[in-house]
Amino acid sequence: MHFNYYSLFLIAALTLGLGYFANNVHAEAQVIDRIYLIVNSQMLTRSEAQDVAAAIQAQKSSAEKTKKELNEQLLMNLVQEMLLLDRAKALKIEPGVKEIESRLDRLADDQPQLLEVYAEEDLKEQLVRDYKKQHIVNREVDSKIRIESHEIKFFCEQQLRKERKVGLAQILLQGSDEEIQQQVSTIRQAFKSGITFEELSKLHSADSSAQRTGGKLGIFKPEDLLAEIGEATKNLKRGEISNVVQTSIGNHLLYIYEEQFPQDLDCTNL
Repeated sequence: MHFNYYSLFLIAALTLGLGYFANNVHAEAQVIDRIYLIVNSQMLTRSEAQDVAAAIQAQKSSAEKTKKELNEQLLMNLVQEMLLLDRAKALKIEPGVKEIESRLDRLADDQPQLLEVYAEEDLKEQLVRDYKKQHIVNREVDSKIRIESHEIKFFCEQQLRKERKVGLAQILLQGSDEEIQQQVSTIRQAFKSGITFEELSKLHSADSSAQRTGGKLGIFKPEDLLAEIGEATKNLKRGEISNVVQTSIGNHLLYIYEEQFPQDLDCTNL
């Protein structure tokens, strides 16, 4: 929650005074109920502040907190509540009469003792405040968790790529750096002209089995491969040739000729 300059000024100015109410919740009520806190367009009376302090002290976790921590929690709760109500006022959020009557009926069923302690109008007023606060909280949360459809699809495709198995082929290169660079240039030009990776592997690979397999190594999950090869294939698309990958075996050009995806994950209709 963001505080404007005026709100922050009030927080600093009122921190010293909150301890009085946190420590004297059960003190005798005074006849005159004066204004205790103002945040933007919202006002809080002394008795309302005492009610919040009493609620905090009634929590089980409060027994383990120091007086200073209780004061800070009280201040934060008060200011947050008033900022929520101020935001609700700015957005002109008001519950309908039927909504409050319905909530009051549920409250009477769940906690009938409250009707014996508090006047009905006081309970209605609190229900209105709760409605406004919850409406703002829900509104702010919803605005932060809403995800655009293209973001969902992008995430789904990332998961698909993470879970996919790939049919991997290679061209194993040997020689000096200059010789390898020349081989790579020749292979890429030939591939662009329409020669298949399988044929290029038979022509250029230093792997003796390439004549028989066309460079195909099999179907794997990237994490099952050598670390350098697995990393290079994570984002490699089907039908593309990788950059040169160096391993302890040599230098490799990699190629994905097949992809297998989990059947229960489909990103096409998102």
